Amino acid sequence: MHRFITSTLLSAALVAAAALPASAAGSDLLTGPVPGAFGAGQGASQTADRDGGELGSLADARERLDATATEQHPEVASATQDVRAGRSIDIVRPLLKDTAAEASVTVMGASWRTASAPDRVEYRTKAAEAEDWTAWEEWGPSDSGPDESSPEHRTDEVATDPIVVAQDETVQVRAVGPEAARATVRTVTTPTTREDEELAGGVVDENAAGGATASPAPSTGEPSQSSTGEPTEPSESGQPSQSSESAQPSAAAQPSGLDLATASTDDVEAARLRTAFGAQSAAVEQTGIGAGASDSNGTKKPAQQPAKRAAAQPRTASVSGGPTVGGLNYVSRSQWGAAKDSCGNDSGASLKAMAIHHTEGANGYSRAQVPGILRGIQAYHQQSRGWCDIGYNMLVDRFGTIYEGRAGGLDKGVVGAHTSGFNNAVYGVSVIGTYSKPAPAAVVSTLSNVASWLSARWGWDPNSTVKVKSQGGTTVKYARGTTATIPRIFGHRDTSDTDCPGNGLYGQLGKIRSSVKANRATMTGAIRSFYFHNSNTTSAPRAKAQCGLAGGGCYQAFGNGTVYWSKATGAQLVKSPSSVGRAYAAAKHEAGALGYPTGGEFRLAKARGATAQRFEHGAIVWSAQTHAQRVTGAVGAKWRAAGWERGELGLPTSNASCGLTGGGCFQSFQRGQIHYSKASGAHTTVRGSAITRAWQAAGAERGRLGYPTSDEKSRGASATQSFEHGTITWTKGKGARVSARGGSMTAGTH
Repeated sequence: MHRFITSTLLSAALVAAAALPASAAGSDLLTGPVPGAFGAGQGASQTADRDGGELGSLADARERLDATATEQHPEVASATQDVRAGRSIDIVRPLLKDTAAEASVTVMGASWRTASAPDRVEYRTKAAEAEDWTAWEEWGPSDSGPDESSPEHRTDEVATDPIVVAQDETVQVRAVGPEAARATVRTVTTPTTREDEELAGGVVDENAAGGATASPAPSTGEPSQSSTGEPTEPSESGQPSQSSESAQPSAAAQPSGLDLATASTDDVEAARLRTAFGAQSAAVEQTGIGAGASDSNGTKKPAQQPAKRAAAQPRTASVSGGPTVGGLNYVSRSQWGAAKDSCGNDSGASLKAMAIHHTEGANGYSRAQVPGILRGIQAYHQQSRGWCDIGYNMLVDRFGTIYEGRAGGLDKGVVGAHTSGFNNAVYGVSVIGTYSKPAPAAVVSTLSNVASWLSARWGWDPNSTVKVKSQGGTTVKYARGTTATIPRIFGHRDTSDTDCPGNGLYGQLGKIRSSVKANRATMTGAIRSFYFHNSNTTSAPRAKAQCGLAGGGCYQAFGNGTVYWSKATGAQLVKSPSSVGRAYAAAKHEAGALGYPTGGEFRLAKARGATAQRFEHGAIVWSAQTHAQRVTGAVGAKWRAAGWERGELGLPTSNASCGLTGGGCFQSFQRGQIHYSKASGAHTTVRGSAITRAWQAAGAERGRLGYPTSDEKSRGASATQSFEHGTITWTKGKGARVSARGGSMTAGTH
């Protein structure tokens, strides 16, 4: 789990000040707020704080500041600071090379060696305009991590979960314990990039496309609830709409919705943090980044204008129409700017269950901040915890958007580092935020869709339980080698000593299971195998498989079409809704003239935008100009032999029509027709040619010539075509001459 203290917006003035050399620490810089640090200066170096601990100066902190900026794009800068027992330190943000960045996200976490472990590590915060510090809060060991059997497992070091830190907030960290005890704090900063903002804009808004108007979230950053108790959709800012009378924020954000006379210190602090997050976010959005900054002489400068951003590695900035898995749209690692996994991730596991987590912290983040939060968490997991990659397989934000987590493929059974003891058998999905209250409907809907896909992908009943052998871990409830019986869809607290994923979200797991059960369908045999290899194309199943079809076949409906199977053809998808799918339905599916599909829909190379699909006894061909047409039997075989769309006829413009003289059939194409009878076989006539016009003038197949018995053959300045009862010959300058048995005539067509 991960905490989010308050807002994550960047002040350009703080970044500039963070570059001050260590020698500046001895000046009167320490008598006021310390630019560049999350902590304010305390008046003098080595001053005792009011709890009796020794306070390290900014210079002392910088002596141990080990800052690195990775070559990752977007940039991720990282720094470490040591804190010894009996001391507290101001947290210093690492510098970004991209000094033009208008906003950033900062994440911090602590770790310590077991040999020199403190009794506890604590942190406290103070908002920029607040007079008092918050109470010290214990920063306990993380309850997430790899299995004991994993190469990522570390026995010599313990680490906390990361905290996402507000840019204008002072943060101090202290270690409590024996004199030799010490901890290391890692701070990671990454800019909010243009791509992050574009990606946020690419997500379909709840109010768009006729959707219901989103209800405003309360000032606590928690999802609001309707009169029925159901959570409503969060607003972008996480703030309620305000009237003009109440729009002015107070000088210091105050907790709302609490009885201060009876609330505990922890309750008040949690509410203050959530309230501060929203108020600071709103203030920055209204006034602009960098407003009111001062230069080195104290001269007031105008509000900073957005500067041109440094070049970054190109990233696709769309969600709708982007990558999908099991029919679900998601934001890929390249889109949110993930670093490469550092040691390769194990994949191919048969995942038996889905673990639901929350990252913990305020829920008022914006869409554009999410990629930065993920980059910060990933950097902390890799650099401080020594993991190959971010721990979760998948993450979901409060808007219901899915983000790809650990590298290797969302559908490939990648072993994560999230549910200690059970990672080799469990898929980890973490919702960004704290969900002590119910999660928004968008989150529940997304989790239900993900669970539906997972249960179908790996073939398990979402309302059943499964026996899994624990691989051991730091906070796991089951010792290594112990077999645990867990629900297929469960909360992290079911296997570890934690409150994750929060009481609210945990209470919604039953609803998620019920929703999945309603949509779930059992798959067996070849159709199940086809789905495993093509789930991105098929989407999730919508109904159970139906068998007993013609030839002993089966079919099953999926989100993007129907998969048909027969022993002769194997399993194949007919897409739906699609023109090809509708044409197949009109032809009575597998029971009609086409039979079962023998392959998937494919593009025709020589007809722009056209597609086709083969079946046992023909094909369906579609283009925007000609629509979907069936080509079957002898007529279809003739068209295919002539080269499909590459041949002289082009695409079909109608289905075959039968019932002609002598039981014959014909079908029209862009540049001609094919006529067929049992006696004559199938042959083409060229649209608009002199020979075709002469034949039509003679009554076509009903006339004295009957059906064509050959295709039209051209040679230099002449052409000829044979029919059942005669021949038509064309020569340049003389036109077409009909030679029917019993006499000849000139047709008068040129």
